[in-house]
Amino acid sequence: MSIRILPPSVATRIAAGEVVTRPADVVKELVENALDAGAQRIEVELARGGLDLLAVRDDGCGIPAAEVALAFERHATSKLRLAEDLDRIASLGFRGEALPSIAAVSHTTLTTRATGKAVGTVIALAGGRVEHVEERAWPGGTAVVVRHLFFNAPARLRFLHSASAEGSQAARLVHLFALAYPEVAFTLRQDGQVTFESGGSGDLRAVLAQLYGPEVARALRDVALAGDSVAIAGLASPPTLARATRSHQFLFVNGRAVRSRALQHAIERAYRTVLPGGQHPIAVLALRVPPDEVDVNVHPQKWEVRFRRERLVFARVLDALHQALAEAAPAVKSLGPPEHETATDGAPVAQAVFPWRVAPAPPEAEDEARDGLPPLRVLGQTGALFIVCEGPQGLYLVDQHRAHERVLFERLMAEAQGAGQALLEPEVVDLSPTQVDALPAVLAELARVGFRVETFGPQAVLVRTVPSLLAGGRVGPALAEALDLAVGADDVERWRERAYAALSCRSAVKRGQVLSREEMRELVLQLEATALPQTCPHGAPAILHLSQNQLERHFLRR
Repeated sequence: MSIRILPPSVATRIAAGEVVTRPADVVKELVENALDAGAQRIEVELARGGLDLLAVRDDGCGIPAAEVALAFERHATSKLRLAEDLDRIASLGFRGEALPSIAAVSHTTLTTRATGKAVGTVIALAGGRVEHVEERAWPGGTAVVVRHLFFNAPARLRFLHSASAEGSQAARLVHLFALAYPEVAFTLRQDGQVTFESGGSGDLRAVLAQLYGPEVARALRDVALAGDSVAIAGLASPPTLARATRSHQFLFVNGRAVRSRALQHAIERAYRTVLPGGQHPIAVLALRVPPDEVDVNVHPQKWEVRFRRERLVFARVLDALHQALAEAAPAVKSLGPPEHETATDGAPVAQAVFPWRVAPAPPEAEDEARDGLPPLRVLGQTGALFIVCEGPQGLYLVDQHRAHERVLFERLMAEAQGAGQALLEPEVVDLSPTQVDALPAVLAELARVGFRVETFGPQAVLVRTVPSLLAGGRVGPALAEALDLAVGADDVERWRERAYAALSCRSAVKRGQVLSREEMRELVLQLEATALPQTCPHGAPAILHLSQNQLERHFLRR
């Protein structure tokens, strides 16, 4: 088989297949060019999902007349000069194949006028061949109109979805750009109707209000963190607001929309003890890192990036979200009984259940800054499961088991060294072979929370001390469950969270356990001291609020 050079027309078609696979790809390339040109207003128009017509118009700096035809040559770009520039890319587009690739599979017309020039230029191409170039009056900026996409590539056309599906993909891209650049006004017109419009005010929350509604936008919490050459800003949902898929998580690096498993994993990890399984947060995160710290040239369409210090970026995203979640936590505070009030049941306070006390409540101004719940008065217990509280904004039900789980979990996570309690008689615990294999990897972590474990035969251990919260509990099942979670685990941090959640669940007060009035007050106070009191460590809700308005509407009082 002989080797030969491909004709330019064939090579261009192949290059087009790398960059342009659907109308949304054309929107991405053209909008990125508009943003690099300094546009403040960008309009995207689609007809039949972009298959019949796709137009992007902007008010950017435009292209000089002498360079218009050059823009459609392969490897032509205004954004790179030296090979070293690839290591510090600050623009969105740089490959140089976008315009020629688009023109190779469509009828394309570009009209532009450079800033400071009296007249504009229009160029028309069909299948990559220039049909004509001429001068034309033009108000400024650039407009690219793409008609009959893939007219000369029927195989590619057959693999496209319906016009509505292709239009939805293109619309999602416009939404992405509006989130990444809230200071730019975007308009999306589909089949003659304006379907999306952002004001360009620079307010990210205003853009989200357009996409999700004002209620969701108001509920999102600010995310902000800067340090170690990484700056993070954006919005993220509180634990009470979640979605069934990850499609509501938007990531931007230096203004570029990206897909990053590492960053997505950081988001999931930040929420994994406050959201139940199958639920995912809404998040819009914009990262700024030095251009030489990130490689954006690893994907033909520039969706993927590679960080030089990925662990550092991961840790900073995690810190930023933890900080935002802690600030979003409601501050549950007990009013306590009036001076004349005493426990009506006469039962002694069971300090074994809540053996430690919390620090004094923070000043009232700090409570307001944390968006906390109002002061609560414990009224009693219902169903031997829920603590009933009253506040100025209605009724509050606190799940005693989940609330205690949260208290114990955060205590375990925060302690540098657990104070183990010695057993009167060491307990022998039989282990399975897999548990025996998992023990060495987590032995230090078990000691951290108070387990003192010694080998006792080939498949047994001798437990001499246990965490103080397990005193009087079933030691064997708790240790076995912690080791089961360690089997096959390659992330010690992840194992720690899951193991501590399991230990907290086993040690927390149970459903059906009757609490004294003082125990209930103490639990509410301790819950207030936690960072995330709304949920248990498994993500299930711990508090239910019934507002005064809800109660009055139910009883037809309003």
